[in-house]
Amino acid sequence: MVQYRSPVPEVEQWWRHAGPGGWNDFDSLNVGNGEMDGLTKDERQSAMTFWSISSAPLYIGDDMTQLDDYGIELLTNEEVIAVNQAGRPARPISTDTEQQVWYANNGDGTYTVGLFNLGEESAEVTVDWKAIGLEGAASVRDLWSRTELGIFKDGYGAELPSHGSRLFRVSAQEGWVAVNDDDTAMNYIGNWVRNGGLELPADTQNLVVDVLDESVNGSTISPSAASFDKNTAEQQDVTVTVEWNDNTEIRRITGGGRDLVPQTDYTVSGNQISIHKSYLAKLPNGATNLTLTFPTGAPQQLLLTIMDTTVQDSKVYPPVVSFDRNERLASDQHGANLTIASNGNRLSDITHGNTTLEAGADYTVSGNQLLLKKEFLSTLPVGMSELGFTFSDGKAQRLTVVVRDTSAGGMISLNDDDPGIKYTGAWNRSYNRGLGDYRDDVHFAEKNGEYFEYTFQGTGVELVTELDPSQGEIDIYVDDDFVQTVNTSNAGRLAQQTVFHMSGLENGTHTVKAVKKSGTFMLLDQIRILVPDLITPSEVKYDKADDAQHDVTVTLATYDNHTLSRITNGDSELVKDEDYSIANQQVLLKQTYLDAQPIGIADLLFSFSGEASQSLALSVEDSAAPNSLLNSAEEEFDKNETALQDIVVGVDWNGNTLTGISHRGNDLDSDTDYAVNDNQIVLSKTYLAELPVGRTNLTFTFSAGAPQTLAIDVRDTTPPYSTIQPSATNFDKNAEAQKVITTTMELNGNQLTDIAYGNSNLAQGTDYIVSGNQVTVLTPFLAQLPLGTAVLEFKFDSGKSQELAVVVIDSSRGRYVSINDDNPRVKYSGAWQHNRNRGVGNYKDDVHFTEKNGDYYEFTFKGTGIEIITEKDNAQGDMDIYVDGEFQQTISTYAPEKQVQQSVYHIAGLPDEEHTVKVVKKSGYYMLLDRLKYQVADLIEPDTASFNKSGNKQKDIEVSLRIDDTNLLEIRHGSTVLKKGKDYSISNDKVKLKKSYFMKAPAGTNVFEFRFRGDYLNDVHATDQNDDYFEYTFQGTAVELLTPKGPSQGKIDIYVDGKFKKTINAHHDSRQTVQSVYRLTGLKNGTHTIKGVKRSGEWMMVDQLKFYVKQNKS
Repeated sequence: MVQYRSPVPEVEQWWRHAGPGGWNDFDSLNVGNGEMDGLTKDERQSAMTFWSISSAPLYIGDDMTQLDDYGIELLTNEEVIAVNQAGRPARPISTDTEQQVWYANNGDGTYTVGLFNLGEESAEVTVDWKAIGLEGAASVRDLWSRTELGIFKDGYGAELPSHGSRLFRVSAQEGWVAVNDDDTAMNYIGNWVRNGGLELPADTQNLVVDVLDESVNGSTISPSAASFDKNTAEQQDVTVTVEWNDNTEIRRITGGGRDLVPQTDYTVSGNQISIHKSYLAKLPNGATNLTLTFPTGAPQQLLLTIMDTTVQDSKVYPPVVSFDRNERLASDQHGANLTIASNGNRLSDITHGNTTLEAGADYTVSGNQLLLKKEFLSTLPVGMSELGFTFSDGKAQRLTVVVRDTSAGGMISLNDDDPGIKYTGAWNRSYNRGLGDYRDDVHFAEKNGEYFEYTFQGTGVELVTELDPSQGEIDIYVDDDFVQTVNTSNAGRLAQQTVFHMSGLENGTHTVKAVKKSGTFMLLDQIRILVPDLITPSEVKYDKADDAQHDVTVTLATYDNHTLSRITNGDSELVKDEDYSIANQQVLLKQTYLDAQPIGIADLLFSFSGEASQSLALSVEDSAAPNSLLNSAEEEFDKNETALQDIVVGVDWNGNTLTGISHRGNDLDSDTDYAVNDNQIVLSKTYLAELPVGRTNLTFTFSAGAPQTLAIDVRDTTPPYSTIQPSATNFDKNAEAQKVITTTMELNGNQLTDIAYGNSNLAQGTDYIVSGNQVTVLTPFLAQLPLGTAVLEFKFDSGKSQELAVVVIDSSRGRYVSINDDNPRVKYSGAWQHNRNRGVGNYKDDVHFTEKNGDYYEFTFKGTGIEIITEKDNAQGDMDIYVDGEFQQTISTYAPEKQVQQSVYHIAGLPDEEHTVKVVKKSGYYMLLDRLKYQVADLIEPDTASFNKSGNKQKDIEVSLRIDDTNLLEIRHGSTVLKKGKDYSISNDKVKLKKSYFMKAPAGTNVFEFRFRGDYLNDVHATDQNDDYFEYTFQGTAVELLTPKGPSQGKIDIYVDGKFKKTINAHHDSRQTVQSVYRLTGLKNGTHTIKGVKRSGEWMMVDQLKFYVKQNKS
């Protein structure tokens, strides 16, 4: 079975590259049998339509002996196949919505047009003839039904079912047909490029004018700030008193982009306005601005601080952890790290049964991180244990601890695709995931009650899966007895997690069953079967001393006919008959191999048939070699910045030298992490400060003798410091979008003393207000911040200061180019993945994401600034920002709840030249990219002005254009289009807005939108080499060439049907768009070819061709 997934998002980027020698291959087309393909008839037709209109190779993956009638009909429609074989790949008009039009200009006055509805509901999809370059009426033929639908003047539309499509041939009746420069039938010879920064897209830019009128005595309100508690027991209307002055009524109240409804959301009584609690209770927590607009005078702002003192439950992540009691892993054993989302509560206790864990001895807490110490975990019995977490408020939370012991017995590992696993329900297999799963695949189900079973021979069983926000609870049964419910939900993805363990069963036949109970998905990655020892003994020793050397013998078990297939030591496989031999169920590890092993403990993995395995602990020593000895076996280190000190350990060398220090297999750097001074080893406090709280074992190896272990108890006596959330937010200086910003403090016993910006402290009451544990920074302060990322420092009476990064933008000013995360100009480094069709509000409904720290993306642009837009949620963390190789800032994208399209970084004021931004994942489960917006050079200057209606000093406002004034299409003020001559004039690339218009404008911020024409479809082709040329073959009676004109362009020779016609000049003092540089009429109705050859100038550019067709009856 397959699921319908449209290829449209990917093909949008590929269609231009299709052509002879390189057609886009969409893989096999599986539409021949509806039952086998798992698609509806509409989906099957849409797939065939899209393959055909894209000129993709047509080959099927169905069993040809099982094609149904509808499949044969789809695959044998000669008119649809002809579209595919014509070799003119279609392009989209737009992919911004799920209702899309794709088309191809066939060069003969006909178009192939596909209508697609990618949505989940039926919808109308319409093609406008002008949008595909067709002037005049056209006839429409339905290629699937093979019927003529008639002649239509302006376009054609159809109601399409979900995932449905239509395929048409559209034939111009008579008129001009436009061809864009990137049409796949355009033939470019030479060093041509598309765009390359030479294009001039259609664009707009705002002129922001502050209009003052000091003669009006407007209304005022008191108070101008209030708070509202969403706790049901505390809810009350918010009431303000109005000084009406020159007004007698309120015109409207707006908040969050919409008008409040009189009587429903608010009431007016005398000089009081009451905002109803029913409206307030629906607002999000934080600060909200309501704008009260009156007939005259300036609008008034009411700042509302919305809070919710309702008790929220705390959360513990992940909900299940595993711990291996294998003492052979003592140097690598570590505790379990947990994240506590306190939600305003305090951790009170952690209990195991009737026992309360001891803080410091059994666990440590640092901020929102909690470490369960391995010393405590090693006391738990093998199997499943539950810990209870109680908080000052809210429900207690539970943590499941899976305790294993890999030192005992053998194990059989089964992948999720093992044929012995019986899946019941609509299970699917997902493979090539690249997420760290066992053998890179999982099986998954989506319906509660679906389950899998596996019957095995052994003494125990383990289940391995992922933890992820989309997953939930699983009920586990063994031999039909319910054992436990396991929670596999987590704030972020964790792969290969052991979530269930049962051992101590009688060696025999047993059945494990797991049933989906909740969540969007339930996954299975691996099943491990525990079996009796496959080798005896499971621990051996080897002494390198000359008089103690000998081979080591291991006996293989004889039950279940397990056959030894290989022995490995880490990544190295032992060579049979060279490193070991087998005879009569005895494995002889040869002295030559053993003598070559380093001193210490190695795990040799014995692998058997049937995916069985067991480890042999090989302890290598040299009793004849003198051991170096550390003078201390245990040390302590305090991460408190006031107490940081190097650790100095004395050494009795006994003739040896230090060869290295390691922690969990990772070598410390001898240049930065430690130093050797005579008979002392100095561990750097810088390295030690990076270790987690808890016990760390460092292994010291020497040139001879046994390794030595130093146990370091790491603690942190730093007083609890305050935190703020969020620590990154944004502010838009656009007068229509300005909002206060709010952050919530976890004071942890401290008090806020100041908020600083640079060297200046903000004024409480004027620049910010404090309400409970919420701080609201007010718009008058924020509006005066420069564009870019401003950092506010929150200072407390104890502990570290906290930083609030404020991304300051102004959406009313400047010009920006948006780059989606899937744009090929974004260069990803690392294990990035593309997540489409998310349905949560992302730009173009997709993101790129990575889970590995150190992964990054880079983007190079030409402009003066850039903005980074992504999601925030509780699975994300910090990212480091670099611009032009220079570190700029660390930004947090953590938020308690998901927030989409969040501006998290902005830099402005860069020189107008090429720059590169680089963003590196630093922490958190995920790092996402949704969109980039980079700022390009202004088209008008200045872009702000002011006008005062009072007095007698009013003047026209003059703006200079940075491009040719022929590109200015219109100027808009809201819904009003200004009239040229009456409201403004143009002369020598200067626009003068007349004072008579401003006298009628309302007081306040007025935005005037300048709309500029761009190149046709916002792109051009260009070459810088003389004698390079283009050709295009068409059927018609006339042809016209349209190009930009500008200072970098020169002359072009024009040929038609191989004959020289004219040399035209595309030079102009300033950049112009869509200029007709050549037109030839009176051609015989038939096939012709136009050719343009570069003769001079720095660049030759091509934007659009038009050809004229007589009435087309095809």
